[in-house]
Amino acid sequence: MRHAPLLALLLLCACGPALPGGSGSPPGSSCGDDAYAPNGSLETATPTVTEDEFSWQDDDVVLCPGAEDWFSWSVQSDCLPSFRLDWDPALGELDARTFDDEGAETGDLATDWDTGRTMAHGDTEQGFARVRRVDGGSEPLPYELIVEVDCLAR
Repeated sequence: MRHAPLLALLLLCACGPALPGGSGSPPGSSCGDDAYAPNGSLETATPTVTEDEFSWQDDDVVLCPGAEDWFSWSVQSDCLPSFRLDWDPALGELDARTFDDEGAETGDLATDWDTGRTMAHGDTEQGFARVRRVDGGSEPLPYELIVEVDCLAR
C-alpha cells in the first residue's frame, strides 16, 4: 500500500497529572506562557492538524515546571497521526501520550532517553496528545513537536 506523508504537529511540555485534565502553568509560575497557552488540559487543547491541514510543527515550545501541554487533531477517515517530540536530554525528560476523543489513552510509544526523542502514534481519527515532564525538574524545558499524518492511498 502506498502512503502519502502529511506533516506536522507540535506538542508541548508537562509535569502534571497522569490523567487527562492538566493544569497548564501552575499558579505563581515565573516560567511564562508560550503562544499556545492556555492549553494545559484536554478541554483547552490547541488544535493542530485537521481534515484540510495536514501539517503542523513548532520548534519553540517550552514546558513550565508542574505543567502539561495538550494538542488536538481531527484527520480524514483513512489517516492517522504520529507525534515526534525532540528535546535536550541534558535539561530533563519529557513524555508524550495520545488519547482518543473521550480521554482514554491510545496508540503506542517509543522513547530514546539518550537522544531526547519520543515517538507517539495516535490510532484514532480525532484525539489529543499530551506532553509532560517526567523527571520532576524545576526549570523550564524547551522542546520541538512535529506531527506527521499518514493516509492510505485511495
